[in-house]
Amino acid sequence: LYAAFAAMVYSLPLRAGFLPNIQRPFFPYAVSISVIWVFLQWIVSPSELFVGLPINQLAYSQYKQLSLVQIVSVLGPGSLDFMIVLFNCCIANFFLEFLSPAKKLEERTDKLKPRFGAIFDLLILGLLLTNLSHWGNQRVTSINIRSEVATARHRDPNTPPVPLAVLQGNVSIAEERLKITKPEQIKDLYKSLGQNLGALILCLPEGVINSNQMVPGGLLSVLENISRTQNKEVIAGSIETLQTGHANAARLLSPESIKPTKQASSLYLKNRLVPLGESAPIDILNKRIPAPVRERIPASRESFIKASSTNLLKSIWGDVGLSIYIELFYPRLIADEVRKGANLLVNVSNLSWFHESSLKQQLIAAGVFRAVENGRFLVISTNTGVSAIIAPSGMISNISLSGHRGVLLNTIQFLYRKTPFSRMWWM
Repeated sequence: LYAAFAAMVYSLPLRAGFLPNIQRPFFPYAVSISVIWVFLQWIVSPSELFVGLPINQLAYSQYKQLSLVQIVSVLGPGSLDFMIVLFNCCIANFFLEFLSPAKKLEERTDKLKPRFGAIFDLLILGLLLTNLSHWGNQRVTSINIRSEVATARHRDPNTPPVPLAVLQGNVSIAEERLKITKPEQIKDLYKSLGQNLGALILCLPEGVINSNQMVPGGLLSVLENISRTQNKEVIAGSIETLQTGHANAARLLSPESIKPTKQASSLYLKNRLVPLGESAPIDILNKRIPAPVRERIPASRESFIKASSTNLLKSIWGDVGLSIYIELFYPRLIADEVRKGANLLVNVSNLSWFHESSLKQQLIAAGVFRAVENGRFLVISTNTGVSAIIAPSGMISNISLSGHRGVLLNTIQFLYRKTPFSRMWWM
C-alpha cells in the first residue's frame, strides 16, 4: 500500500495550493495527496483483499486530543487522517519554498507568489484547526453534561444510568492452553470476581465460555446462577459449536431467560475474522505437526465460521451492539450496529495472545473513535487488559491496568441519539 501511495503521488501532475487547474499540472498538491492517503488507508486497507488489518491509521495517534477527535462524529475517522496529511503537506511545501531541499512545485492556480502562498496555506489551515478545536471542546463539554450521572435521569427518563462491571481475569494464553491453570480454577476466579457487585450488567472477555466451561458446574452454570439469583445481565465471549463449525461468539444471559439459547437476540457471532488467525486453512498444517507438539503450542488451532451480517443483543435496558476484538477497528461495522438500533457498544477481546504489545493501546484508541463516531458509551472487556469504559465524548471514564486481575465499576447509559456519521451509511 505504501508503494502504491508513492507511485500514485509520483505519477500525478501536481501544483502548489488548494485549487485545481484545467491545464497541466491539474491537481492541487496538498489536497490530492491527502485524498489518496485516505483512500488507501480507510477504503483499500480494511478490505479483505488486502488482509484487512486497519490498525495503523494516523488518526488513532490523536485519540487523546478529544477536541480534534470530535470531527469524526460528522465526517468519519478518515477526515482526521485527511487533516493530518494536509497539514504535513503544507509544512513540506513551506520548507520547499524557503529552504529549497528539492525541486519546487509548479505555479499556483490562485496566482499568489510561491513563498507568500506557502505561508497563506499554513495560516488558513491553522485557523481551520483552531476553530475545529474550539467546536470540539464545546461538544465534549455538552456531552459530558448530558451524561452526568446525578442529573441524567432528570434530563431523559429513557436513558437512566446503569451500573456496569467489567471482570478482568488476567489468565494468560499460556496458562489456559498449556493447562497451567485448570478450567475449575478459571471458573472459581470469575465466580469470586462476579459475586455481590453493585452492578446490573457484567461483562466478561472473549472466549471465556469455551467447551470446558459449558459442562455442568462450569463457568456458564456459575454465570447463569449469578444472573438468576442476583438479577443481573451477563455479556460474555464464548466459543460456540454450530452445525457448520466453530464460531467466535458472545452470549447475553438475562434473568428473564436464564437457559442459554442460540437465538439471534441472545447470541452474537463474529462478523470479521482475524486473517491467518481465525480464517486460515490450517488443517493441512495441523496434519504435518505431530499431535504431542501441536497440543503444546499456545495458539489457536481452530478455523472459525463467520456471520453474514451483524445482529444486536436484546438487553432489558436496550439493544447492545457487540464486537469481538478486531471488529472494533472497522468503523462501518460498528456504525451499522448503531443504525440498526444499538444503544450501547461492547467489545470483548482476548489480548493475551499479544502479551505486552502496543495493540492494547491501539484497541483503546479505536474504542475512543468508535464511541465519538456513534455517540455511544463503549465498553472494552479484555482478559489481561487493557479494559475500559469510554463515554460518548471519547473520554475514558475507567481503564484497567495491564496484566492485573480486578473489576472495573462505573455507570453507562443506553443512548438513542444518532450522530451524522452513524446516519450516513455510505461513509
